Amino acid sequence: MVHIGVVKEKSDNRVAMTPEIGAKLTLLGAALLVERGAGADASYGDEDYTDNCQLLSRAEVLTKSDILVSIQPLPEEDLKQLRPDTIVVSYSSLISTTPSNPLAGHAIAGDKHGYGAPHNLAQSMDVLSSMAAIAGYKAVLEAARLLRVIF
Repeated sequence: MVHIGVVKEKSDNRVAMTPEIGAKLTLLGAALLVERGAGADASYGDEDYTDNCQLLSRAEVLTKSDILVSIQPLPEEDLKQLRPDTIVVSYSSLISTTPSNPLAGHAIAGDKHGYGAPHNLAQSMDVLSSMAAIAGYKAVLEAARLLRVIF
């Protein structure tokens, strides 16, 4: 059984995995390890995750995960706690396999900011596309609210 870990983001209000996605992964046989409070800033309480995962401390999630997902790159102190065979899935502005990189020796799945257009099949999972769509809808709603005429 593969253990998929989710930690609380240090500088982001989003969470790397919602309870709904977690439930789908457990149906496929994965075990979810979620840091307590990981979804709080994204309006998901620990009780939303309890049906399909184990709620653990950050250190436990980092050391027990076979695959670790995060939105922002993990701090170096977190990377040092990972097992050498842990797969890290993250959105990163710099992915390097140089010996000085703390991710050296880990399997890495990530995306570099701003490099190339997303493929149509993966666009629904692309972080920048989804955030841009939300910003576009919000801009139109704000414009409609502020205008004195209906358009």
